[in-house]
Amino acid sequence: MVYDFSVITTTDECDELEAQLQTELDAVNYRLQGRILRREKNSDKAVNLKVDEQSLLNEQQMLDNFLPTLQAGTPQHEEMSDRKTTVDYRLFKVRDQMERFGPVAQLMLDSNIDQLSRSQTSLQDMIAQVQAHRLTL
Repeated sequence: MVYDFSVITTTDECDELEAQLQTELDAVNYRLQGRILRREKNSDKAVNLKVDEQSLLNEQQMLDNFLPTLQAGTPQHEEMSDRKTTVDYRLFKVRDQMERFGPVAQLMLDSNIDQLSRSQTSLQDMIAQVQAHRLTL
């Protein structure tokens, strides 16, 4: 976008505007890098959670098959029942985390990264226009 810089009549005003734009650009760059890093970490976390989920599902299946073979009321049956409850809870927690790091979260981060990238480009373009205007003064 081309801006009308006719209201800027001195190099000091150009310097002030450029400094403000650079400060804003620095903030956008910081947020953009943070979002990119978070996207990478979330992607890694999603993969790890999927592995954890599969492991817990396997353990849950094993316990579902093993528990009926034990006599009710025995210490071993109680221990395996407690273990099954723990596995069920851990599976619930992993699936809860998967929602926070899943595809919807990734799409929201991608959208945010895209918006920040457009802001970054716009600010860089405006800084270049301010610098070009300074040369005409």
